[in-house]
Amino acid sequence: MTCDRRNDLALFAALEALEADELAELNAAREHECPPLARVDADAQAALAQLGLALPDVTPPAGAKARFLARLGAAPAPAVAAPVLSVVSTPALGSAAAPTTAAAPTTAAATSQVGGPGGGMRPAGTRPPARRVASLAAAFALLLAALIPGVLLFEGTAQRSDELTAQAERQSHAATRLAERERTMDVATRHLENATRQLAGLEQSLSARQQDYENARRAAATAIAEREEALEQLTATKDKARLQTTRADRAEARLAVQQQAVADAQKRLVTADAALAALRSPQMRIITLAAGPKAGKAWGRIVWDQQAATWNLVALDLPPAAAGRTYELWFITDKQEKIAAGTFNVNAKGEGALAVNIPAGIGSLAVAAVTDEPAGGVAAPTGSIQLVGQL
Repeated sequence: MTCDRRNDLALFAALEALEADELAELNAAREHECPPLARVDADAQAALAQLGLALPDVTPPAGAKARFLARLGAAPAPAVAAPVLSVVSTPALGSAAAPTTAAAPTTAAATSQVGGPGGGMRPAGTRPPARRVASLAAAFALLLAALIPGVLLFEGTAQRSDELTAQAERQSHAATRLAERERTMDVATRHLENATRQLAGLEQSLSARQQDYENARRAAATAIAEREEALEQLTATKDKARLQTTRADRAEARLAVQQQAVADAQKRLVTADAALAALRSPQMRIITLAAGPKAGKAWGRIVWDQQAATWNLVALDLPPAAAGRTYELWFITDKQEKIAAGTFNVNAKGEGALAVNIPAGIGSLAVAAVTDEPAGGVAAPTGSIQLVGQL
């Protein structure tokens, strides 16, 4: 059964115009999945209760019925006008001025009551007569005229109530969201306050650290300045010490030169004395030394005291030996044996002297020679010949 069919039956049940099978069908459909039937029944009963009060108690003008039925799409005969008015103006509809003329049906036998009080008697198992249908149609039209505003009002009220409920739910959800946002805002505010306090603490700590840094920087600058000053003083002291050392070294060098000069002078004095003694010896010989290939104009003489077995060498115009080098005198025998006699140096004028003793048992001497050798002398000649002479 459709919802429209069930609602129509409910309206006819309110008018007590249903047959037994239709009433049974309606009762069986009360649990149908449509809008609640109790609401439809309540609306229909309310409309019927107010229908009699809503209609004025007047006699309708002539031709009203025909025009009304024409709107309903029917064309009933004028003879049935009185029964329709009688049905519409029944006490069940609340009318106090109902007409008294009514045409009785010719088939009055075997009637049964259907639809409750006020529904009228009709033959059992037959459909309502045409005038009953018309009366029901007119009553139904009036019922609809009174019911529709109520239904619309109820629908509008229900819709408005649903809208208000939905709006209230939305407002409730909005209030809940607003409360949640407020709580979130409170939490965020507390977090912000904590962060602000922490930031203030960090700023204070940073300020303290900056102050410590400034103090440390000033202390470091002071220490650096003091260190630089001490370094300057140390440098000055070192410079003074170096200068003093240089002066001492120079003095030592001059002293060494002077000492060497004294030693050389002493040697020359000794050589001169030895030469003088050799010159006085009855067995004295003088040997002239000529310059070697690289000696230039150098020359020399040896005063040989054969009785004393000594040589007294005097070198002249001999270039000073190179750094780390010296001059060395050699005894050369007739067997070409070379025996070191001693070393000597010359002054800036190229003058040098050396007095040596001739070793015993070296045999006959054949040549006297002078070579340049490493400082300190060597056991066998390695340098070039500077002076040489035959004995």
